Amino acid sequence: MRERVEVDRFDLANKDVTQSALKAGRLFALVFPLVMLIMYSTSVAVQWFGAFRINDGTLQVGTLSAFLAYIIQILTAVMMATFMAIMIPRAAVSADRISEVLATESSVVPPLAPVTQLRGTGTIELRDVSFAYPGADAPVLRNLSFSVAPGTTTAIIGSTGAGKTTLISLLPGCST
Repeated sequence: MRERVEVDRFDLANKDVTQSALKAGRLFALVFPLVMLIMYSTSVAVQWFGAFRINDGTLQVGTLSAFLAYIIQILTAVMMATFMAIMIPRAAVSADRISEVLATESSVVPPLAPVTQLRGTGTIELRDVSFAYPGADAPVLRNLSFSVAPGTTTAIIGSTGAGKTTLISLLPGCST
């Protein structure tokens, strides 16, 4: 029952996030071309009217180039501010969620009576061990033999799929 409640809660949150992402995406898809249209239209207008003034002799080419560069810098800053207006709310929601996760009380609590001394020592020894998962074509471990003495460190290395995790999973079943 509790699992169904969590699934429903996740489904509701997922639908809400999807709707928000779609709205932001549509807004971005509308704003980006609009800002670019304004930027390029302004650039064309400046060059159009500047060309007449250059032709009249009332404006020099360098002045028009500098003015155009300033206009493009200003419009680029406006474009970046527009994108920030879209991205900041998304970042704020992400930051809130990260804060919630970090503020969550851990379910792992220290034991009331921790074990500080192990009872006895032993050696782990495997001789010609083979292991295959049900339905597998071949065993994951085949004719494996080794021993680990108390107080030693043993590394288990191998490529992906070599059986390292399977071996570690089998060790708790070993008796000393």
